[in-house]
Amino acid sequence: MKWEVVKRQTKTGMYISTIKSFEFDKQSKGKVYGEALKYAEHKNKISFIKKYYYEVEFNWK
Repeated sequence: MKWEVVKRQTKTGMYISTIKSFEFDKQSKGKVYGEALKYAEHKNKISFIKKYYYEVEFNWK
């Protein structure tokens, strides 16, 4: 299972691409989610062009 940081368009919310994946198991689920969220927030802060935003999504595959 993975947490994925995805890039989306600000206007439409349309999916653009997966930027980074964080794999986890049942014991590390919360810790890894925190890392993924921190990464997404950092990407949102350093983005000068507000055309895109980054968020964390769950991928069970």
